[in-house]
Amino acid sequence: MEAPIPGWRRFTYMEPLAFALFFAFSVSDNVMTDFIVYRMCKSMSSLNNSECDILHENSSSKEAIIVEKLVQPHTGLILVLKSCIETIFPTIMSLFLGPWSDKNGRKPLLIFPFTGLILYYATITCLSSIDVNIYWLLLSSIPFSLLGGFPAILLTFFCYTTDISNNQNRAWHLACLDTTMFAGLLAGLFVGPMVFKQYGYIAVFSLSTLLCFLALLYSILFVKETIENDNMRTLRSVFDISLVKELFCAVTKQRNGFDRYLVWSCISAIALHIVIIEGNSSISFLFASSKLGWNITDFSIYSGTHILISIVGMLFLIKFIGSFLRLPDTFIIVLSCLSNSAACLTKGFVYKSWQMYFSSGIGMFSSTAIPMIRAIISKSVPPNDVGKTFSLTTTMEMIVPFASTPLYIFIYTRTLSQYPCPVWFLSAVLPIVIIMLAIIIEHRWRKLKNTEYTPFMNNFN
Repeated sequence: MEAPIPGWRRFTYMEPLAFALFFAFSVSDNVMTDFIVYRMCKSMSSLNNSECDILHENSSSKEAIIVEKLVQPHTGLILVLKSCIETIFPTIMSLFLGPWSDKNGRKPLLIFPFTGLILYYATITCLSSIDVNIYWLLLSSIPFSLLGGFPAILLTFFCYTTDISNNQNRAWHLACLDTTMFAGLLAGLFVGPMVFKQYGYIAVFSLSTLLCFLALLYSILFVKETIENDNMRTLRSVFDISLVKELFCAVTKQRNGFDRYLVWSCISAIALHIVIIEGNSSISFLFASSKLGWNITDFSIYSGTHILISIVGMLFLIKFIGSFLRLPDTFIIVLSCLSNSAACLTKGFVYKSWQMYFSSGIGMFSSTAIPMIRAIISKSVPPNDVGKTFSLTTTMEMIVPFASTPLYIFIYTRTLSQYPCPVWFLSAVLPIVIIMLAIIIEHRWRKLKNTEYTPFMNNFN
């Protein structure tokens, strides 16, 4: 592994890719949900085209809200199936890819998934231009899934950032990476509705295709490999079962300088945080559309404001409270969880639009927990085990939505007419569990941080 890259160059490799990836996703995400709702509406025999058109023409009307309530349960099935396709195989692959990248390099885990993303958005662009059954949309997720999906890209982001940083500045660099992701989401949320309003579905999905193509070119031409390996890389080497054995030994085998209980507490905390993020994401647009009569533009403005508040809150909490006041990482995690819990509890009682914005203000520190936990993980394992550990973390992050998205959609669709909205209470309780894990992490971290590492490979037989 190369020495840390000095100066400003630390910020010139993964950040542009993170921005492009999340910009492409954000530009089309809400439009994708709207596309599924609209096409599903047109395919339902109980509704005619004029009733479906009102979803775009006057989404806040009583008639549109009635149509939304009829269509959304069917839309939920499509979203669940799409989530399954994009989750199952990439999750299995990530168990192999982390250990493989520790030996063979990071760049391949950018090139192949971005190629899959190009095929994904290009297929959706074609399907949006013709009148076909909405279930054909699921085919677009297959090539992206087979080529690694989001887990491979995210795994590379975290491993690469760890490769070029040290224990003192790693939390800040991971926060900057997350900030760039949020910036991409923010830009896409404002650009997406404008492009959709002027040019329609085809233009939105074509823009996402172009962004992924540019990201692929950037990965090939400008990203510098941090792990050198002169051996020939083959497809068979990726699916070597010994890689998975090494992974599980690396995170379960007791040795000096490694606390497996600490690492697993961190992984569990991230998994619970992902439950909240993915669960909330799966029902937020449906909730705002049904309860408040918001359309894509309304929701995008809110989402953009929410992300901007989160960026400011995360940087302030990590840089000012964390660095200047020299508070422990776990204390910042606790503050983040309290903010998150209060925000979700507030959303349960929302019945006016301004209250959604108020909840975002309360939850301005919510996004800070994950980069802090990842920083603790990266400082708790030997450098040679970083890819293995983040591989397992990424696997957990992908498995969790597979369960949380159907759970949240199930609770939401069964309680559409209830007030306060019960699904938000689940999100309000889970941060309390993360706080309990943070207390365990702090206790074990105090014991671990002054001990010497024993490299995993020296103990593996």
